[in-house]
Amino acid sequence: MREQPAADGAPEGVGVEALRTALVEGFPQLLVRVGDALAGSWPDYAEYIEEHLDQLSSAADLVVPRLLSGMPASAAGAPSGERLVPIGGDGADVVDRDPMIANLFEQVGRMHFLRGQDLTSLLTAYQSGAQVAWDHIARAAMSAGLGTQHVSDLAETLFLLVHDISVCTSRGFVSEQSDSAMATQRARAELTGALMSTVADSFSIQQAAERASWAVPESAAFVIVGLESDDHVGHGMRSDPEWLFVRVEGVVGLIVPWVAGVRARLARVLEGQGVVVGPPVPVVRLRGSFSVARSVLRLKRAGLIEGDVTFADDHLDVLLIHRQPQVLEALRRRVLAPMDDLPEATRDRLLDTLTAWLLHLGSRAAVADELHIHPQTVRYRLDQLREVFGDALDSPRERAKLFLVLAWGAPREFEEDG
Repeated sequence: MREQPAADGAPEGVGVEALRTALVEGFPQLLVRVGDALAGSWPDYAEYIEEHLDQLSSAADLVVPRLLSGMPASAAGAPSGERLVPIGGDGADVVDRDPMIANLFEQVGRMHFLRGQDLTSLLTAYQSGAQVAWDHIARAAMSAGLGTQHVSDLAETLFLLVHDISVCTSRGFVSEQSDSAMATQRARAELTGALMSTVADSFSIQQAAERASWAVPESAAFVIVGLESDDHVGHGMRSDPEWLFVRVEGVVGLIVPWVAGVRARLARVLEGQGVVVGPPVPVVRLRGSFSVARSVLRLKRAGLIEGDVTFADDHLDVLLIHRQPQVLEALRRRVLAPMDDLPEATRDRLLDTLTAWLLHLGSRAAVADELHIHPQTVRYRLDQLREVFGDALDSPRERAKLFLVLAWGAPREFEEDG
């Protein structure tokens, strides 16, 4: 089918040049119309167009040549039937086709991410804006005397252009998202290094926290999730954005700001993980929380402490007694030495009775109830114990020693704290 000539009989190039002039001169008006169309559903974008109309208008020098690039080359004096730039399906990347446009809209995507705005709404706004723009461009093309084939070429190029700027915007958005994530990851790694340093100081922590956009709390706790040697450590674990993930000295853990309600949240969120929560401390002394939590973990794995989410604060007495099992064993041998010559069965019964008697502050009824024996049996066993220990049972100091070695159980084998 033969191409329709320009309406006024003028050469094709004249019509294209007239359209170019009309589009460049009318670009600000086109932006205003697009802004009016977006005002209802996307008021932020409409406001942006209004505030930056002068800067956006300068983009005409980039957009209009690209828009007219799909016109037949004969309109610019080239052999008939050729196009200045292939339209669609040529396999060329938009960066290769229009590097300046690509750079411009990649920056738009990056800024969109940095402002915390939604990408989908922007791409949808592009489509709506393109529909308004097409109405304007089609009228200008008809006024310039271009035929239907030329108008069709313009439509094809316009919507390819919208596709390309959408691709570039998305690329910029994702790139900035990735760059920001990497920068945040690096900043948080520096922050955890400052917090876990053996020479931690508040100035270094504050500087690192600012780079990581982390609000420094008055106190924090180290939560041990597990050891790096554990299988599937931390698998399926949930975490808050303000909890810092950290690996230190073979331990996988979290640094958790100690704020109101965080204990209950830790118990709920980390349920089933078998974690140990160190005591809350000032952030400059976080290694202290780490050290206590690690010691409690070892006691827990040795069977001296039970429970799922274990708060070290609830077991400091066990830690105090069992932190140095050699010392506890030496004390135990010394204070229980009077029972060494007793038959094993008798010794075990008397130890159970003595432990219950110490725990219940000498209440025979409570001892009988706990051990499920008759009160007279309790009296008989206590008489036996007095024969063994003599006046030691009446000495507060000696009773304290017995309480230490009996109330928290016998020492267990576990790896000593390093």
